[in-house]
Amino acid sequence: MLDLTITRRFQAPPSLVFAQWVTAEAIRDWFAPDTYATTDCTVDARPGGAWRLRYRSDKGDEFVENGVFREIAPPERLVLTLTQAHSAFAGPETVITVTFRAVDSGTEMTFHQSGFREQAHRDGNAEGWQECFDKLARLLAA
Repeated sequence: MLDLTITRRFQAPPSLVFAQWVTAEAIRDWFAPDTYATTDCTVDARPGGAWRLRYRSDKGDEFVENGVFREIAPPERLVLTLTQAHSAFAGPETVITVTFRAVDSGTEMTFHQSGFREQAHRDGNAEGWQECFDKLARLLAA
């Protein structure tokens, strides 16, 4: 299995960065790459609670991701599963662990996703997450 780790800094307190992961309204604004728009998002932010996201590319391709929250420890740590459920891009269940640490005037977020079976799938996710986190940084800076 292959893993992915990304560390980013945001100019916002940990509580605000954490909240972007657990509220549907916030997730809709950043949890898809730049050329995609979220069309539906549901979040039950509690251990054992499910989340689901549907988004569409600017070319009209539709994607679905879903999972379950395993651990929620505001504003420091979040663990959830993610499965890409779209038929053409269906992938294995992966586990995401996100930690949030106060630094200077902001937050250092460390994102770790494990469970990839193929390098290409992991690398594609790495590119997509970077775009998502760029969007998140812009939203938090506004």
